This record gives sequence, structure tokens and C-alpha cells, in this order.
Amino acid sequence: QKKSRSSQEFFRSRWSRWRRSSARNASPFEADAFVVHSSADCPASRALALGAWAEAWESSHGRPPLVFLDVVCADRAIPPLDLLRHTLVHLGRSRSLLLLAGPRFLEPLETCAHLYMWLAIGASLASAEAVAFTEPRSPSQAEAAELAEKGALVSSFDAFHVMYTRKPPTREPCALAAHAALVRCVSLASVAHFNESVHAFMPVIAQARQLPPAWAPQQPLQASAASEEH
Repeated sequence: QKKSRSSQEFFRSRWSRWRRSSARNASPFEADAFVVHSSADCPASRALALGAWAEAWESSHGRPPLVFLDVVCADRAIPPLDLLRHTLVHLGRSRSLLLLAGPRFLEPLETCAHLYMWLAIGASLASAEAVAFTEPRSPSQAEAAELAEKGALVSSFDAFHVMYTRKPPTREPCALAAHAALVRCVSLASVAHFNESVHAFMPVIAQARQLPPAWAPQQPLQASAASEEH
């Protein structure tokens, strides 16, 4: 518990400092949502989930949403460890948290760390929402799989333990250094508190909008990529 308080105080002090500095800026950049997603989930399914959420958001707000999505917005010329350090600022500048939750959402440690950081800076679960999706399947399998995987997704949050997360699928020193920093973050927070922070998102997942099953969405994306090459 002492480690947990120290971790929270660290993140909140950084957050307070950013708030004070942004107050001097007449119009600080803010995103409508910080998008949390898993690199282990199907990329095409993640794109469809984000698109479906964006359409619904636009219909209720009268304009397209402005989101922070790391694979698009982050400067890939910056080393992974520095990108990780920037994450706290991007979270602090986002009005809400959007979880694109597929079957393997909780596998990468970085994804889970984003959930922890959201709570550590004092943000509310009420400002978090999720879109759940299944892996692409044939139409005959889709309906049964949708119900089963939504239940499995909720259960994965209930049974989460950080020991089951995985390292990044690379041996690049920069990526491994960022992963080591996340491990230190878990140690600072304490394993129990980190686990509890992820468990806290279970109601968000239980209330998630379920995206209709996608039927092999990779195919049109591959075809598009092939046409661009030629």
C-alpha cells in the first residue's frame, strides 16, 4: 500500500505540473479520447471498432472526434522509452479513455499500463468506455463466437494478473528498455495494486458496445495494400 501511494503521488504530481503549465497556454491541445488497444489483436478489427465508435460519436456531437492513437500520432523517430514517457502527457490531455477491446486485449503489458496510468493521474472510470470485438470468422460461426468471446473478455479482466502479460515481440534494445521501465512501474505501484487497477475496468468492459462480428476484414485491406504497391 505504501508503494501504491508513492506511485499515485508521482503520477499526480506530474499531472498537476502539466496542468499548471498548460494554464499559461491560451488553447492547449486536448483530445476527445486516448485510444487504448492491443497489438496482439487483429489490426483490421481494431480499425473497424475505432471507425464504428467514431461514427457514433460524430452523430451525437455533430463533428468527428479528435483522438490520440499511438500508431498514428506518435513520432516513430523517438525511441520507445521516450514515447512511453510522453504517454502520461497524452493521457492528461485526453478527455476520455477509449478501449478497443479484443480477445487478446490484456496480453501486452503496455496496454495494461495505460489503464493503470489513467487511474493513477486521478482520471475517472466514468470517463472511460469500450468497444468490444471478436476475431474475424465465417458468418456461420460469428453469432455463437460473439457471445462466447464477450463473456471471455469480461472474465479476462476479472482474472487478470500482471504475471500473464507478455514482452514485446522484438529483441531491439530500445523496445526492451521501455518494457523494463514498465516493469519498474509495476514494482513501484505494487503488483496487487496494479492488478486491482485493471480489475477496476471490468464494469467498463461489461457495458462495452459490442461490434458486430467482422467477416475476414483483412482481405479488403490486403487488396488495398496490393493496389498501392502497383
